[in-house]
Amino acid sequence: MKVIFVEDVHNVAKAGEVKDVADGFARNYLIPKKLAVVATSAAMKNLESHRRAITNKQTKIEAQAGKLPEVVEKLTKYTGARNSGTHFQSERGVCASAPRLKMASPRVVNASPPIASSQMSPIAIEGN
Repeated sequence: MKVIFVEDVHNVAKAGEVKDVADGFARNYLIPKKLAVVATSAAMKNLESHRRAITNKQTKIEAQAGKLPEVVEKLTKYTGARNSGTHFQSERGVCASAPRLKMASPRVVNASPPIASSQMSPIAIEGN
């Protein structure tokens, strides 16, 4: 029986592969566990459209990734990261700057007053 694997099956096939397997293996194991579907013409068309969608998505991601060096360069020019601060450089050559901040005082100011327990509403917990 010809099936399309939906998930990877160890030592048999990977997801997306079309293989010819024994009828009993397909009917008793693969299909009930939703590891594969019968390779009908509709399922094959669905598989091809799914593969095209994945390919298109990968192409868009690669195009966006190609623009990243330009964006990083613009950001480093805009922030002046190359001229001041401490620099961190990744394996791919992306630089980032850690700004040096000076705080007026080390204490933390809480803008809102604490909530009294009498102002809190009870929480209802619903069971299954």
